[in-house]
This record gives sequence, structure tokens and C-alpha cells, in this order.
Amino acid sequence: MEKKTIYFHIGTHKTGTTALQKFFVDNREVLEKKGFRYDFYNDSEMNQGYLVKPEKWEGLIFDENKNYIISGEDFYSHILNIPRVIKERLSDFNVNFVVYFKRQDLMKQSVYNQIVKMHGFTKEITADNHYNLNYYDFLKKLEKQFPEGKLTVRVYEKGQFEGGSIFSDFLKILNLDLTNEYQVEKKVVNPSLTTEKMEFTRYLNRLGLPIGFRTQLSRLVVKSALESNEVSLFRKQDLISPQQAKKLLAQYEPGNQAIAKEFLGREDGKLFYEEVTEDPNWKPFPGLTKEVAQTILQKMAELDKQALEQLYQLIMATSERKQEFVQSANFLMPLLIKTLNKNTEFQPFTVSSFAAAPDHTVINPFEAITKALAGSNGNADILREVALAFERSGDIQTAFKVMEQAHFLRPQGPVIKQKLEEYRALLSEKLNEKTAAAIPPEGIETINAIGHRDYVGGLWEEIGQLQFNFLVAQGLKPEHTLLDIACGSLRGGVHFINYLNPGNYLGLDKEQELINRGIEHELGKNKQAEKHPEFVISACFEFDHFSKVPDYAIAQSLFTHLVEEDIKACLKNLKAFAGDKSLTFFATFFECETPQKGELDTSHSHAKFEYTRAQMEQFGKETGWQVKYIGDWNHPRGQKMVKYFIKGQA
Repeated sequence: MEKKTIYFHIGTHKTGTTALQKFFVDNREVLEKKGFRYDFYNDSEMNQGYLVKPEKWEGLIFDENKNYIISGEDFYSHILNIPRVIKERLSDFNVNFVVYFKRQDLMKQSVYNQIVKMHGFTKEITADNHYNLNYYDFLKKLEKQFPEGKLTVRVYEKGQFEGGSIFSDFLKILNLDLTNEYQVEKKVVNPSLTTEKMEFTRYLNRLGLPIGFRTQLSRLVVKSALESNEVSLFRKQDLISPQQAKKLLAQYEPGNQAIAKEFLGREDGKLFYEEVTEDPNWKPFPGLTKEVAQTILQKMAELDKQALEQLYQLIMATSERKQEFVQSANFLMPLLIKTLNKNTEFQPFTVSSFAAAPDHTVINPFEAITKALAGSNGNADILREVALAFERSGDIQTAFKVMEQAHFLRPQGPVIKQKLEEYRALLSEKLNEKTAAAIPPEGIETINAIGHRDYVGGLWEEIGQLQFNFLVAQGLKPEHTLLDIACGSLRGGVHFINYLNPGNYLGLDKEQELINRGIEHELGKNKQAEKHPEFVISACFEFDHFSKVPDYAIAQSLFTHLVEEDIKACLKNLKAFAGDKSLTFFATFFECETPQKGELDTSHSHAKFEYTRAQMEQFGKETGWQVKYIGDWNHPRGQKMVKYFIKGQA
């Protein structure tokens, strides 16, 4: 039997990769009928780039009678180092590597846009981002790595797409035509930001925010751009001058000519048909104006005001203030205060002690005092007394900063260390008081004030549909029983109840009023009578009050509001309730890089708590679960997903 083919789509950045992946997912059934499978993709991103890791191939079963399409952006950076074990898995198939190349000057700008937008890059475009623009070198190495494989090279230019679009162009590689039976997404899926919004995002990146929250804000900027129709798949050349673009292209011209001749059969050596646009009036981007930044913030506030409130709190709470933080904070904070209608006067930030300046000198607010005391053996004692004087005056913030300098000079001083601990506790208490004051109370008073949809976080249609699509993709079927923990006013519940067989939806929440309003305003009494959803009101996870044990459970945006003890209680009680039954439990959380203190000391429906991946995995292990980190699942606020399951389940 003739071998089938695996088409490895090597998605170089910003060459329509996400759009193609969306096309493959939307048209899985059509492609399947024509003998091509798009499988094993990440349910939230549609991306299979994770398959560069050998352990990800464990358990994957390929049908040797089918052709496969595999697509991922990570392949371009990692496929040259692909392990032997993956090569062995591919040996039963022919392999065709499909790679799209964009003109190098445009690619440099696109990659810069992407790493600023989604990866926290803070430097200017002139800085090296280590992206390989030597396409010919890449292809020759790929040939050497896979001598039996086929290389299909395509050019990412509108004029070079067969059939006029990237979808028809890719289908031609499969010997297929783009007909009316295919569904084509018309909106931009993974857009490039305008220069103004990209620079605004770079300002946010320079604040040193927690990675999960930074990503949440970046996605909010992207969403504001999409809603304002300010995006495009084909970004114009505006970040570097035409002269710089030509110089960059000249550097790679020999390799580009070789690609055109060897891989495309073009005797003229012409790889890219579109020329650099000459513009005598081109000028460098003058910088982000306050007026534009204010407009962006106002649009973000319309979409998610709570996120901007959190941004305000995080900026105010930052104690280690380096030069780039100060520059961004001093630019953004007056605009943020205006957007949020804060009745406060902005006091500019200054670089905190021992934060490195751009010229690598050390800026120290108390440098003059330190120098003056340089000849004294008792300088640490004097600084300690200065700190105590500030403490007596009630200025704990300054007392803390001065005592830090004393600690720098005498790191083992017991009194100094003790006072620093006291100051940290006092400052943390004040921050908690400020945070608590900004957090609305739980219960019917706030439900009445903001409504049952906003009480559970808003984004009603988006998050409701997202969690439904996710669980169905994970295997939820109508005959299964689902437990919706913290079901609230049925944001996801309306989708699950309509989908599941009667009696198969279990909803638990501590607020009876939320469930009442969810039934009355979202589900409807008739649907309730038809589907017989079962509800339990409990603030301590009394799952044993339900009449049956579920097959699946989900806690969407519950652990984001719980302290560690309550997360463990939920996991422990659910494990005990499941007994020997096979149960798969999905929970979302805000991920941080290092353990963080929550906004409050107790769980609260409107307080935010972040946890590391290791913490979430440890919570599961301590309570008897097997754990699998899923990570990003396209949540609009950047919440990550983790899977808890009983031993023996996949």
C-alpha cells in the first residue's frame, strides 16, 4: 500500500498561520471526506506546535490510511532539533514540509509586533529578537535533517497566492480547490496591531506586570483594535525606513535568489514580487501621544473596567521601580486616573533604591546620606535612627526605604531586620485595606447593584460559549452528567443544560439568588421543566447532596477567587464524592511565575488570587488526583486550565 502523507505546515510568524489553523478546524469534516485529517490540536488555540516535544507524541494514534495536516508556529524555531523518536513515528508516512516566507523587512516588523503584543518584549525594533531571517539556510538544514522529506515553499504575498487567498493556496498543495463547501472565516484571527497600539502595549510591558495579567491586558488591546477595525493581516512597512528595508533585503538577497531557483524553479531568481515602497516623506514613528493613549484606555475600560482597576492597584503597589517602570508609569497613570474617574492627584514616581538606570549607574534616593556617612563606623545606626524618626511621623513608606539602606550596610543587624519585617507587614496591611475597599461585597446587595451577569464577571456570551466548546471538545456528550461548580447565574449552564440529556446537569453555588436569576432571565422556566437541572446551594462544597456522581466537572473562574485552603477543600470533597467512578475535573486559574499573596486573606467572589502551575499541580496531588496542565485555552482574561483526573484516566 502506498504511504500516505503528513503535511507539516511550518508556520513562520505572521504568515496567516492562525487563520489557516482556524480554517482547518472549521472544515475538519470536509477535509476528512477528502482524505485529510486535522487532529491532535490544542482545543483553545488550534495549534499543534507543541508536537516539537517528543513526550507529546505519546498516545497519539495515526491512521495509516489517512493523510494528516499538522500546523504550528513553533516548528520554525524547533523542527531542526526534532528528536529521533519523532522521526521514527513519522517513518510510516511520506512527509511534506510546507513553509510560507514573508519578505524579510516585513517579517522583522511582524515578529516585533508579535513579541511586543504577546510576549512582553520591551526593547525597540532595532534590538535583536533572534529570529532567523536567513530562509535559505533554514531550508538547507531542513533538507539535511529530513533527506527523504519533501519541501514545499510558498511566498506570503497576495499576488502569489493561487486562487487569491491563503486558503485556496494551501488547498492547491493538497490538490484540492476552494469551493463553496468550505467555511472561510472573514474576520482577522491573529492581527497585527497599529503602531500606536503596539507602542501602548510596550508601555504596559515595561511595567513588569505578572505575566498572566500582562497577557490579559494585551488581549484587551487586541480586542479593542478588532472592535475598532484597526487591524490587518498584511501590515504596511512603517517601523523601519525604506532605506533600512532595502539594506536588510540586500543582506539576504543571495539566499532568496537560491530559494527561487532551487525550490520554485524560477530562473530569474525572483522570490518576492512586491518591491519596497519608496516614500520620500517617510518619518520615524514620533511616539505615542497622550491623546491616543487616553483613547485606547477608554476603549479598554468599556470592555473590562475591572482590569484597569487592577492595573491601577498594581502600579501603585510596585515598590521596586526601575527606570523603564517609572517612564511608563508616569506616562500612563495620569491617563488611567482620568479614565477611572479617580478623585486623586497624581504624584510622579521616582526610581527606587538600587534600581539600575539605563547607563548602568545606581540611582539611590538616599545616596547623599550614604555618602555623608561613608567615613563613620556608625552609618547603619544613623540610617536606622532616621528610619525610626520617619516611622514616628507616620511615614512608613519612607521609613521602609531608609531602613532598606541600613540593611544594605548591615545585612545581619537583628533590629534592622525586625523593623523591615514590621514595615512590610504594615505596608501590606494598608495595601489590603485599599484593595478591600475597592472590592464590592458578596451577596444580594451587589447582585442588585450590578446585575447577575456582571456579578459573575461579565463577558457573558464569550465565556459561556468558550467553556461549552471546550468541554465538548474534551469528550462531553449528552448522555454524560456534568457538575458545574460555582455555576452562578448559568453563564455556562444555559449551554450545558440545553445540550445534556434531562437530569444530567448538576449546578453548585453558594448564592441562591444567582441561580434564581439565571433560571428566570437566562434559562427559562420551560427549559428548566424540560431538562430538570439539579442544584445545590453550598459554600463548603457539599457535593454529596447531589443525587448522582458526574462524569465531568468544571470550575470556571472559581479557583481565581479562592485561597489555598478552599481550593484543597473543593478537590478533597470532590474526590471523596467521586469514589471509584471515573471523573474528569477541569479548573481555571490565574497563573503567576512565583507564589503571590492574594488580594484578601479569605476567599471572596470578587477578589483575585493567582497561583503558579506547580502550586495547582501540588494541590491536586495532595488531595489524591492525577494532574495534567493544559494551560492556555483562549480565555479572554488569560485564565489557564488544569485537568484533575482519577488514576488510570488519560
